[in-house]
Amino acid sequence: MLDNAEVPRPLIEAHLGSLLARVLVVTAELRLMDRLAEKPLTAGELAHRLHLDCGALTRVLNVLEAAGYVVDVGGGPGREKRFAPTGTSRRWLVSDRPGSVVDYLELLPYNEWKWAEPIRPDGKARRMPQQSRRKAVAALPERHAGAGRA
Repeated sequence: MLDNAEVPRPLIEAHLGSLLARVLVVTAELRLMDRLAEKPLTAGELAHRLHLDCGALTRVLNVLEAAGYVVDVGGGPGREKRFAPTGTSRRWLVSDRPGSVVDYLELLPYNEWKWAEPIRPDGKARRMPQQSRRKAVAALPERHAGAGRA
């Protein structure tokens, strides 16, 4: 068994942090919690409705479950998992809720990580089309008018 001195903590934290960040961005982009808030679904049902790869979506849902964003309400061992959003997800990740952060999460790849672009050796930056950026940013004040309410 490894003790704390043997655990490559920076590697683990970087991997898990970036994995969870990417999963949350994908969750927002695909509006996964909107669908799961309507009705708990299996990975297969959700993949079919959204025309997604079931294997990839299952991995995303497993990360969300491990991080406490979805819960299995499928009925126990031997049954297919049926995913439902937790209270945290219903509060923050369902797009029509006051104070939802879905729009912010969609912008993360374009805004929050932009500060690191100058260090890229190829000098190429990932850019959001200007029209899409304006539309998303314009919607933010309206979406967050009720952010303090549960």
